[in-house]
Amino acid sequence: MDFRDAIERSLAWADGWFDYAATPWFVYQLGIIAALFALAKLAALRVEPLVEGQARQIKGHPGLLRVVIALLRRTDWILFTLFLFAALSLLRAVTWPSRTHLLQVALLLALAWLFATVLSRIIRNRLVARTLGWLAWIYAALGPRQPGNPARCGSPFCAHGAEGGAAAGRDGLAGGGHRQLHR
Repeated sequence: MDFRDAIERSLAWADGWFDYAATPWFVYQLGIIAALFALAKLAALRVEPLVEGQARQIKGHPGLLRVVIALLRRTDWILFTLFLFAALSLLRAVTWPSRTHLLQVALLLALAWLFATVLSRIIRNRLVARTLGWLAWIYAALGPRQPGNPARCGSPFCAHGAEGGAAAGRDGLAGGGHRQLHR
């Protein structure tokens, strides 16, 4: 690979990204994610004091108390992942799966964040907690990308085999072919 080829590939990648970011569904998904995050923050302000009163009544079970407090401090992220899951399920039922790719990635990353932070708070050994946290993030970073499987990735950046990501249509198939909805 020479320098000119690397520049051409970089420009093609950037062009594909800007095409993807300019689609209305990308903007809709960003708006949905921002609205759900704000809603989760507001709902957590109401839910957390209610649950905290119940958590304070746990006596004689320090392990259970540690888990409950770790979950309690992440109420906003728990609600955010639940809201994202509901939105993703609803949108997948009414539109093409490729129009929910950003929501899917946000859900997977939010779940990874929730899992890693709660796990690192529950485990007392710092080395084990950090190691498991790193392993969770590595898994999350590698999980959303599934090369060669266009049904799992509607983004122009996933590898679609010979078609290439940027050459694929908006619904993730080469030539812009239509995907059937599977319910």
